[in-house]
Amino acid sequence: MNGVATRASAYVHEFGLSPAFMSLFGISALVLIAFYLALRNVLAATPQPLTRSDLIIFSAILALNLIATPIISWLSLTFVAAREYLRSNQDPLLKRGAALMIGATVPMFWGRLVFSLASSVILKADATLVSLVTGTARTGNVVALPNGGGFLWIADACSSFGNISLAMLCWLMFMEYRGRRERTPADYITCFYACLNVVVINITRISIIAVRPDLYNLVHGPWGAMVAGYLTTFVVILICSSGIKREQHQLAV
Repeated sequence: MNGVATRASAYVHEFGLSPAFMSLFGISALVLIAFYLALRNVLAATPQPLTRSDLIIFSAILALNLIATPIISWLSLTFVAAREYLRSNQDPLLKRGAALMIGATVPMFWGRLVFSLASSVILKADATLVSLVTGTARTGNVVALPNGGGFLWIADACSSFGNISLAMLCWLMFMEYRGRRERTPADYITCFYACLNVVVINITRISIIAVRPDLYNLVHGPWGAMVAGYLTTFVVILICSSGIKREQHQLAV
C-alpha cells in the first residue's frame, strides 16, 4: 500500500476520481494480477517453521515500513521475496509466488530506477521511432511536427520502456502459472514479440499526436491513456497465452 499510494493519489489529483478509478489509479492490471497470483501461491504453500532470523528480519522490515515511503516499501518487498525464493527449493508454490512478487516490483520500482539512469538514451530511441513514422526531424527527444506546425516533446511518462517491463511481467506470469521451470528459445521469442507489440502501440499513440495535434487532449488525456493501457494489457496477455500454449503443445507432441 505504501508503494502504490503515492502514484494513486497523484493520478487522482491530476485526472479526477472517476478517470483514475477507470484507469486503476495508474497501476496496470497486470501488476495487480501478478500480486494476486503471488499471494495465492504463497498462501497455498506448505507453512514453513518460524525461525529467530525470520522474527528479526521481518520485525525490522515492519518498523521500516511504518515510514510511508514507497522506496522503502519496494526495497523491503524485493528483499523478502528474494529471500523466500532462495529458501524455497522444496516448495514450488512458495518459489513461484516469490518469483511473481519480484516480477511485480519491476514495473513499479526497478524499471523506473533503470529508466531514471538511462532516460536520455531511452527517450531518444522513442523519438527516433516517432520521427521515422512521421517522416520528420528529431533532436534529442523532441520531434518536429509535420508541415512545420511545431515540436513534440516526448516526456518520461510517454516512454515505451514502462510498457516493455509490463510485457515481461506478463510473460513471467504465464511461465510461472503453467509451472514451466525450463525456458526454451520459443519462450524468449514470445517475450520479445510481446515487448515489440507494446512498443508499436505506444509509438502509434505518440505518432497520432504528432500528426494530429488537435487530438492531443483526447489521445494523451485520461481516457486515451485508459484505452492504451487496456489495449496493451489485452495484447500482451493474448501473445503470451498463445505463445506459451503453442510451445506446450509442441513439447507434448
